Amino acid sequence: MFIYDGQEWIVDPPNYRIEQFYSSWLSPAGNLYSGGYYGVYRITSHSPPELILEHDEFISIKGLYGTSDNNIFAVGVEISNADGVHREENVVFHYDGTEWQQLPNIPQIPMFISDLWTDGEEVFFVGELIGDLPGYGMTTVIIHGE
Repeated sequence: MFIYDGQEWIVDPPNYRIEQFYSSWLSPAGNLYSGGYYGVYRITSHSPPELILEHDEFISIKGLYGTSDNNIFAVGVEISNADGVHREENVVFHYDGTEWQQLPNIPQIPMFISDLWTDGEEVFFVGELIGDLPGYGMTTVIIHGE
C-alpha cells in the first residue's frame, strides 16, 4: 500500500504483505477497509492489517462500501470445489461493527457482481452478465435492494 505524504509516495506499512486487494473504502472515522483474496482487512495507522472477514470457503471480495464503521457491505465471489465440481457464486456480507453476516436471497443470476453503493437505507449492486446469455460481456446489470 502506498501513502502520499505531501512530497513523495511511501510504502506503508512497510513490513506487511497482504494478498491481492480489489477494493478499498475509507470510513468517515478514518479506518481503511480493503477487500480481496481471503476476505476483508481493516487497516489503521501503522498497525498490522487485521483480517476481519474470513469465510469457510475461498472468497474474493470485489467491492466494499459503507456509511460508517458499523454499516459496511462487501460483495464478492465464493469459490468452492465440492465433490470435484468447481462453483462460483456471488456473495454479499454486511458488517454491523461487531460481526459479519452473509446476506441470504441474493439473486443468483449468471452475472459477476463487481461493486456496490449504499446510502444506509438502500443498496445497489452492479455487475455484468456472464455465460451464454445474449449480451454476455457487454451488458451491465444493476440490482437494487433495501
